[in-house]
Amino acid sequence: MDFAVRLAGRAGQRSAQGFFSDDWHSRLKEDGTEATEIDVAVEELLREELSRRVPDDGIFGEQGGSTSGSSGRRWTIDPVNGTKYFTHRVPLLSNDLVYEDEYGPAAGVINMPLSRQVTVAGRGPGGAGSCRVRTRTSARAAAPR
Repeated sequence: MDFAVRLAGRAGQRSAQGFFSDDWHSRLKEDGTEATEIDVAVEELLREELSRRVPDDGIFGEQGGSTSGSSGRRWTIDPVNGTKYFTHRVPLLSNDLVYEDEYGPAAGVINMPLSRQVTVAGRGPGGAGSCRVRTRTSARAAAPR
């Protein structure tokens, strides 16, 4: 779980940098939704780190589609959830990461870098889930350790 939270924090740092920058472009995808260079960059960052740390896990990302794995586990990435908010400079975007194992969704992280909130949920003992919300008091709290 800590790995997923740190990874979402790195995604948040990158998307927040993009949010406050004018150095990116957007395009319409085939389905008519918008994608920015930041969406792509954040997903690439997440894919690279996942491939390095858990190379046998599958990955499904909003921008890059599926990468198969051999472990039976999969990560689902929405690198910048709220791209329309992002492009209109409304600070309501999140970086979403879900981990699935052979029993289904096992953990999820919703990182809202601009409001400095992280929501973490995971499957608990006996099927009972647990969830916690953290509000960071500084940008440093979001930095990977």
